[in-house]
Amino acid sequence: MSQVRLLLVDDEERFLATTRTLLEKREVQNIQTATNGEDALAILRKDRISVVVLDVRMPGLDGMEVLSDRHTHSWVYLVARCAAL
Repeated sequence: MSQVRLLLVDDEERFLATTRTLLEKREVQNIQTATNGEDALAILRKDRISVVVLDVRMPGLDGMEVLSDRHTHSWVYLVARCAAL
């Protein structure tokens, strides 16, 4: 079975660092991060990512726009961190 490749996308770098640390403590490997939608799309177009943990509300290209891109190769998406109004 191939190893899962995870992409964390959030404009809050503190969330990325904390989440990455927690996942690595549980021996999750192959974690990439992006702080905006544009960088996330660049990674998704270049690498085969299995799972994306994606913030919906970000400045610039938001999470829903990232999800709607048809040139990505990922097969599982998890939309997370919806901000409360």
